Amino acid sequence: MIHLVTPHDTLAVRAAILRPYLTAEENLLPEDSESDAFHLAYRKGEETIGVASYYVRQLAPYEGIGYRLRQMGVLASYQNTGIGAEIMRKGFEVLHQRGADYLWCDARKIAFGFYEKQGMQIIGEEFHVPNVGPHKHMIIQF
Repeated sequence: MIHLVTPHDTLAVRAAILRPYLTAEENLLPEDSESDAFHLAYRKGEETIGVASYYVRQLAPYEGIGYRLRQMGVLASYQNTGIGAEIMRKGFEVLHQRGADYLWCDARKIAFGFYEKQGMQIIGEEFHVPNVGPHKHMIIQF
């Protein structure tokens, strides 16, 4: 089941999957507490197994209300089961309710195919994120 959650509810998955070189608390981002941010978690019973966070952010040259997807991940033992796609669908639903015009992210190279299956397109050149690896910007317009 997917729920709107607090940023703290996403930290264990962020630390396990996305930035394991940081502690759970170090995975808290300054923008997590912004009033227009929202966070989703897929829970199986009491266990959080997938998360995603969304922040109002423009991406030039796109106009309108833009959101940036960050810190999306699913625990390794649940990857390739459709949970990530469910989280994305719920995110799209919330973004439509909020009047978003587009969603973008800095996608890891290993996730390009996943995001393309969700309707996102690669834009721009590949770039390197320290401690993480190659990325590209991806976007979907609503």
